[in-house]
Amino acid sequence: MAFNKYDTLSIIDTTTFKWNCRVRAQAIWKEISKETQQCFGINVIFLDDSNNRIHSFVNHKFVEKLEQDLVEGQIYDLSNFKVKKYLGDETYRAYNIKFTLFNEFGEAYESAVLLRKQEPVVIIISVTKITTYEGTVNLTNYSATRVYVNPQHYYVPYLKEK
Repeated sequence: MAFNKYDTLSIIDTTTFKWNCRVRAQAIWKEISKETQQCFGINVIFLDDSNNRIHSFVNHKFVEKLEQDLVEGQIYDLSNFKVKKYLGDETYRAYNIKFTLFNEFGEAYESAVLLRKQEPVVIIISVTKITTYEGTVNLTNYSATRVYVNPQHYYVPYLKEK
């Protein structure tokens, strides 16, 4: 009898479809065509109990069936699924950019600055698209974009030292 009946996301690969994982839906967003407003599918970032992440995509054929059952923050048991290698660009890019935060993000930033006058404020933006247009860096948000101001994250003190 196996101690843990679930596979961790760190061992998932393309060799089989007989995986059995317990994961939390960390972020969920629809992929919509700009031209036709048609839904291509649903993207989900899953997180296991070892803090491993995997990006998944639900094809538009299955959106209607699964959309109501997918809830951010919910725990799911996934089994018998196919994994494909990601062939996109994963190049790390570091930029110093000027930016504006609106509404609750701007208020959270302002509060952080007032509370921490002597140390830097760290902002982590997840699930965003970074592009350049005529030499200017642009961030494009999605419905799954999250903005964290001075989060309780193990790497934040290191960033503040830099």
